[in-house]
Amino acid sequence: MSTTSDVDAIFDLATSAPTSSTPPQDTNTSENGTDNDADGSSADSGGALYPKVLRTHVASELADGENPDGTLTVAEFAGYLTVEAIKAGAGVEGIVDKQNIYTATKAKRHPLPVVLVFADDADQSDLSNAKVYLPVKEATEAWQNRPARGESSATTSKKTQDDLLTDAAKRSITLASIQKRLDRANEQKAKAVKLLEKSYGWLAQYYKATPEQFIEVTDSDTNATRPETQEEANKRLLNAAITERAAKLEEEEAAKAESEKTDIPDNK
Repeated sequence: MSTTSDVDAIFDLATSAPTSSTPPQDTNTSENGTDNDADGSSADSGGALYPKVLRTHVASELADGENPDGTLTVAEFAGYLTVEAIKAGAGVEGIVDKQNIYTATKAKRHPLPVVLVFADDADQSDLSNAKVYLPVKEATEAWQNRPARGESSATTSKKTQDDLLTDAAKRSITLASIQKRLDRANEQKAKAVKLLEKSYGWLAQYYKATPEQFIEVTDSDTNATRPETQEEANKRLLNAAITERAAKLEEEEAAKAESEKTDIPDNK
């Protein structure tokens, strides 16, 4: 069973490298070789490695493998911003690169806020020992309110006209490739929606809620609480059944993949 969706594809565009809580190597330089902070101004990167630390944790304070409450990794946050921007109609221009997020967490001016997690025995005076997470609410607000980065112009660039033209051509190719992937993702979504609607139609006869199965819901128009309608209750039961079966199938696929990975034939 495939769980690929258009949202997965968009996430892939923003976070093409494997997701990791460990920050990527800092490459906070412009193409012209000038150190820049997040708003495009030249500045010394002295001071704290992450200028805006909201809070810190040690690993033992968190459940194994979980993010601190309300946070995302750098790659996850880039994907989150990308999805929100595209949902708002930004199109391909809304894609956010995770390296831009990481660079913004270290900017001397207008840095993104971070939450740091140290190993229990790590030296917390050295922030490079920490894994970096973005608090979604605060970081989203900071990202949206950051000053626009200055644009480099041909008159100030150290590159030749031919080099600049080559760069522009490569970026045009990249943009076209991304747009093609987005278009393909939207086509896949449309097909998946149609197929799922067929499944709903075929299964509807088997999921009829009885009065005692109805629950209270909040009306979106009046914000008042009311009992479910028969149609709402039926659809809720069907959705729950589909979700439960999907989770079971995914578990089976994961177990099968793990078994195939570890079951290596003995060639001796």
